[in-house]
Amino acid sequence: MREIYVGDSDARARAEAQPYLLQYWELWNRYTQFTRGGRLPDSYDFWRRQAPMLHAMSFEEIVANDMVILGSAQTVANAILRLAGQLDLMGLAMIFKLGAMPYDMVVRSMTAFGEEVVPRIHHALDRDATVNRAVPVAASHSE
Repeated sequence: MREIYVGDSDARARAEAQPYLLQYWELWNRYTQFTRGGRLPDSYDFWRRQAPMLHAMSFEEIVANDMVILGSAQTVANAILRLAGQLDLMGLAMIFKLGAMPYDMVVRSMTAFGEEVVPRIHHALDRDATVNRAVPVAASHSE
């Protein structure tokens, strides 16, 4: 899962998304407060360890570590392809509304994603879908 914002340029996307992303990222501060207060159940042990680290990250660190994907259509496409190659993704859940981001910004980013990013990544998605469909068909023919 990744938060995504597509803008006209990398600089503009970062500038437009930053205040909303930081507001949204404040969630990790709440988890950190619950952790310090001993109010998270044992089943939340992963979040107990991760929340303080995530909350302490700067905006630049969040972006540089691909925790979120912000930028021009080309930058966003490159990041998705890079992640897909590193993680062998079978799906990617995307969050386009960061914090209290206004509706028109969300729509503009989603539209740019559909019109400008998807055409740049569809070959990788099609290739993966073809490979995944071919495996069960080949297995069923050998039975």
